[in-house]
Amino acid sequence: MKNNLFKNTKSFIEQNSSIEEAVEKFKKEAEDTLVVLDNNFSIKGSVYKEDVLNYYEQNKNSRLFKKEKISKLISIKKSTIIMYPQNNIRDVLTLMNNMKPKAIAIANNPWEKKFLGIIMPKDLKNLKTSQSL
Repeated sequence: MKNNLFKNTKSFIEQNSSIEEAVEKFKKEAEDTLVVLDNNFSIKGSVYKEDVLNYYEQNKNSRLFKKEKISKLISIKKSTIIMYPQNNIRDVLTLMNNMKPKAIAIANNPWEKKFLGIIMPKDLKNLKTSQSL
């Protein structure tokens, strides 16, 4: 998989960020997923726009809401799919077709999981139509 297939975007947020910060990121970014990172830039999980906005709307008037961190909303029902630059693009396409994730996080290697970028389904649709594999 070539590095230019995935984008190193702003589609991530630190685990100690507030839920309000995540709401703002979702409003600015056109993405549906934010990858949650720790202080070492390692992937901890993902949060999804729909889940974050629903939680925000239900809890924004709570006194304790301002102190809540985005790490509280890391989805356990939807696992974060992580792949690596050395993975074959055919494997990525197969995974996208079978599991239909909202995004695939790209990390440097399995033992550190340092975030490098993200692949969205629309990126691979463009690849399928423009190149033969």
